[in-house]
Amino acid sequence: MSGAKAPERMLDPICDMVVVVANAQAEGRTVEHEGRMYAFCSSGCVNAFKADPVRWAAKVDASAAAVQTLTGDAVIDDGMRRWYASCRCCLSDAYPAIVAQLDAERDAAAAH
Repeated sequence: MSGAKAPERMLDPICDMVVVVANAQAEGRTVEHEGRMYAFCSSGCVNAFKADPVRWAAKVDASAAAVQTLTGDAVIDDGMRRWYASCRCCLSDAYPAIVAQLDAERDAAAAH
């Protein structure tokens, strides 16, 4: 990688599971593509990425380009809201700022 410190956790670009990067590195489940590291939950996901890295890298790039509102908060789509509703813990590992924003929305709605 380009000297940037790898995050502690990443989303597997194939299945969207939260992956502990250190574990993936130790077990050979990381791939570098065009100067960027990707971490995977399993060898099956590694193989799927290697078969079509352009497709999967584009998926990651699209999700990384989060749209910001005028307040600076992320615009949260229905997929993120469903993820929050079904598995808040998993979402908090991958996107703690989004969980904090959704927690604040939930608390504000409960106050009314």
